[in-house]
Amino acid sequence: IDWGDGTGASLSGSGNVSVQKAAAYSNEGDYLIKITCAGNYSVHTSGYILGDNSTYTSALLKCYLGNNIVSLPNSAFQKCSSMQYITIPKAITNIGSAFAYCTSLYSITFPNAITAILTQTFYANHSLTVAVLSQNITAIGLSAFQYCYKLKDFVLPNNLAKAENSAFNYNCSLNILKFPNATTVIENTAIAYQQGLTKIIFG
Repeated sequence: IDWGDGTGASLSGSGNVSVQKAAAYSNEGDYLIKITCAGNYSVHTSGYILGDNSTYTSALLKCYLGNNIVSLPNSAFQKCSSMQYITIPKAITNIGSAFAYCTSLYSITFPNAITAILTQTFYANHSLTVAVLSQNITAIGLSAFQYCYKLKDFVLPNNLAKAENSAFNYNCSLNILKFPNATTVIENTAIAYQQGLTKIIFG
């Protein structure tokens, strides 16, 4: 999809796709993008939806994804440094490292279909404050929330079995972290370098 101004979106799948571009919010080219679809659909971006290879969607502020989107590949929104908000559709089962380096994203809610947070999913999301996890999540991968300095409203799901190395490294705003009875593996550096952590509860 070509916006006609040198920017665009790379989208593929089956069904009808509607992509709307609103007016610019500022002279720097901040856009509101709304993506909806009918049928099974995936976003394929190689790191960008709006912008070019060098900006990595730096102009994208908000993204509303249709409920029939089923997958977000690795790096789908990586380095969207201005993106503050995104909806994750209920049908999504896998998000990979889709949101690494989204330094302005402040809140995220996981749908129930997601059962694992994979490697570097939210790596270096410096503004992320709230992460609402599905109770169906059983594993949090390598560096999934590493360098999320402001993350503080964070409750681990009851079914969490494993937290991998560096999963929560440098989460400087966390005060209490409670692992459920289901957790059987916490790898060596899963919760290292916690400047504000005062209590860890098991079970």
